[in-house]
Amino acid sequence: MHSAQGATVDTAHALLTKSTDRAGAYVATSRGKYDNRIYVGLAGGDRADTVLNGIAERTDLNLTAHETVTREFEQARDINSLGMIYRDLVDQAQSAKYEQILRTTLSTPIAQPILEDPAWGAVSRHLERAEEAGVKLETLIEDAYSQHDFTEADSIAAILAWRMDTLLENREATLTTAERPLREVNQDHLLALKERALDRSEAAGSSSRKSAVELAEAEKISPLTRRLYGHLGDEELAARIKHTDNELIRQIPSDVDNNEAYLSWSLGKLRHEQQLRQDMPEPLAQAEIRGREHRTLAGTSGTVLRRISTELKLRELEQTPFEQPREPNRLGEWFTPRTQLADPRLPAAWKEQIEAYRPVVDAEHQRLGAELAQNPPAWLEDLGPVPGRADRAEEWRRLAAEIATYRRTYNIPNSEPTLLPTQHLKDNPVAQHLRNRAAELHKHSELTTRKPMPDDAKEQLTQQKADEAGTAVHQSDAAAKIAALRQRAQTRNETTPQEKENAMSTSENHAGQERSGAAETNELLARLRKTQEAQQQAADQQRKLKDDEAQRRGPSGPTLR
Repeated sequence: MHSAQGATVDTAHALLTKSTDRAGAYVATSRGKYDNRIYVGLAGGDRADTVLNGIAERTDLNLTAHETVTREFEQARDINSLGMIYRDLVDQAQSAKYEQILRTTLSTPIAQPILEDPAWGAVSRHLERAEEAGVKLETLIEDAYSQHDFTEADSIAAILAWRMDTLLENREATLTTAERPLREVNQDHLLALKERALDRSEAAGSSSRKSAVELAEAEKISPLTRRLYGHLGDEELAARIKHTDNELIRQIPSDVDNNEAYLSWSLGKLRHEQQLRQDMPEPLAQAEIRGREHRTLAGTSGTVLRRISTELKLRELEQTPFEQPREPNRLGEWFTPRTQLADPRLPAAWKEQIEAYRPVVDAEHQRLGAELAQNPPAWLEDLGPVPGRADRAEEWRRLAAEIATYRRTYNIPNSEPTLLPTQHLKDNPVAQHLRNRAAELHKHSELTTRKPMPDDAKEQLTQQKADEAGTAVHQSDAAAKIAALRQRAQTRNETTPQEKENAMSTSENHAGQERSGAAETNELLARLRKTQEAQQQAADQQRKLKDDEAQRRGPSGPTLR
């Protein structure tokens, strides 16, 4: 490209790749007098717009001092650069922790040659994998080292890594598939249960059996320990008698496998045992029952003891989780991991350095969120407007900054209009989590940032309420007056003929009163109808105002793609 500088051709064809700088691209794309055609070379996973954006940002190295200072300042303040530095500090702290654990577990004289071995990197990766799987590192190292000696080993670290790989695979499977009904039991309580189970298992034997034997000898009866079926419980003995009797009935004399003699002998012994129990004194019968129950009690104690021992062994293989901070990681655990800082085995010097650097990343994160709130790009439309509440507005800025950081980390161009591309939502759980948070926040923002009601609508609603108050007639009062008028009319209709004849003389006097009562009734009915009509109009007007407001708000939630 540089050789073409100064040359002019009719048509220029320029091939640009991600290694082309901006100055070279300018030379290549400005040589054509009539036409300049650009071809973009893409490697695996590259996009044309990403490559072109990179070329535009890749400036000439011959910068002025002012341009150099400005570029270095922008790079030092870049949120992604700060995040990479933070994660690098965490990685180095983790490596220092693994070295410290190795020295503590095997002693420094044994650990030092392993740390200096080139294969230490493989050991460190196995320790990282074990930590992610929840496997206890100290037990893993100790078991792998103590399997065999290393007298003829050329690389102790390589052999240790190979042994750890096998042990780790087995322990991952064990911790994943093991049934652990006692997993939630406290360690101290579990140890106390183990002692109690041991005591019950030891005590569940000889005392009750000894008393049964002594009573049997006193009654000159063969003790249950010497009888063929003395160990069977009463229900088990009855079931055995029934089964043997049925088998005896099924025997065929001509069958070569006929077992009639043995079954007859067994049935006789079983029935003799049953009859003996029915005839023996009650104290002896109860003592024998207690003696037989010791087997069930011992078996139960043994089962509990085995489960407790299994849980304790699993806990030796499993790393106990460390207590994490209660407040959420507002920078995103994927971007600035904080879980490792809760590990007390992390060297204190590294922990202090990480905690001191975190506010630097946090300050830039807040600045980016405020900038996005002032000048939101097109892809932030799916996040909705900034909420009115202060705490929700802070959450909006934090989430916007985290999404922007994700887009920069994965080189998502600003030309991508959606909040997060569909492919990322399918493949990356971080993107899915960000999308879900954005949907929830957008819904809240929509509900808390509605447009105010127009002034003319407010005036119309106020006037409507005033009209309702002026024309309203309490329905109970109107109904009472109408009932009284109807009662008076009914009383007049129930008069006798003589009363009607006497009333004719005075009809003219009452005519005026009747017209007055009818007029009063009609007036009350008219006012009642007017009140009902006004209430219906108010309801219709309120419904119309709600429909108009819903049209102004638009959809109730975002559509994230």
